[in-house]
This record gives sequence, structure tokens and C-alpha cells, in this order.
Amino acid sequence: MKYLPKYSGAVVLLAGLLMGCQNPEPATCPGPGPCGAEAPTRLAELPPFPEEQVPAAEPQPAAEVFGPAETVERPVDTTALVDKEAPAVSAWPSPKESYAPPVVTAPRTYVVRRGDTLQRISKRFYGTTRRWRRVYNANRGELGDPDKIQIGMRLVIPQ
Repeated sequence: MKYLPKYSGAVVLLAGLLMGCQNPEPATCPGPGPCGAEAPTRLAELPPFPEEQVPAAEPQPAAEVFGPAETVERPVDTTALVDKEAPAVSAWPSPKESYAPPVVTAPRTYVVRRGDTLQRISKRFYGTTRRWRRVYNANRGELGDPDKIQIGMRLVIPQ
């Protein structure tokens, strides 16, 4: 009983597909299709292309297409050959230890003036207010609280 609706629906669908659009009046059938009218083939309507109008293929010589047949001797560059007596030159840079040592400068000092904050000092020396912690960390022993800097304090400004 539980399969009866499934099978009956399938049988109705199959019967509809098999019967198709069988309309007894061909005038009411809209255009070509499965209503019984034959669809005209477009290829049958077109005349064949006349063969005398097709141009002949021009033969091309292989030398013109692929270049000259003879080979050209190119000069060989011998300047890149390594001289056995010359010191070896590497294309890779030297190790970091052989570079010149960095120039060590003395830390700068700044005397706090009226209206200064760590952010304003950072803006003056680094161009941004975001590096105020660098100034604070360099002067942590002298500054207890970063909000409590006093006029006349000497602060070290790291590089």
C-alpha cells in the first residue's frame, strides 16, 4: 500500500511522455516540433558552395617560413672565462661579519619643557607618536609613571 502512490505517479508520468503532443489539428500546433509537423532542415534550403570559387592554396617554400637553410656562425664570447691565476670572485655577497661595523652614536638627551608629553617627544624625534614606549623604556628608572613627567627632567632618547 505504501508504494501505490509512488508507482501510480510514475505510471501517469510515463503515459504522458509516451503520448506526447498528439494534436489532431495540425493548424493549432505552434511551429515545428513534436506535434507531428516535420521541422524543415536548414541545410536542405541552402545551395552548395561552388567549388570553382574556392581559391587554391599557395605553396610556401620551407626556407622562407623557417629561415635560411644555412647556419650562421656566431662569435663566442670568451671574456667570461675564469683565469686560473685570478682570485675567485663570488656572485654572492660577503657574510654579514665582513661588513663595516655600524656607527655607534651617543644617546641623545632631551630636557622636558612645559607642555611636553612622551607622545610629543616621540613625535619630535621619531616623527610619530606611537614610539613613546621606546622613550619610556629607556628612562624607566627615572620615570615611575609615564603620565607624570616633570619639567627639567633629562630624558635619554634612544636611536
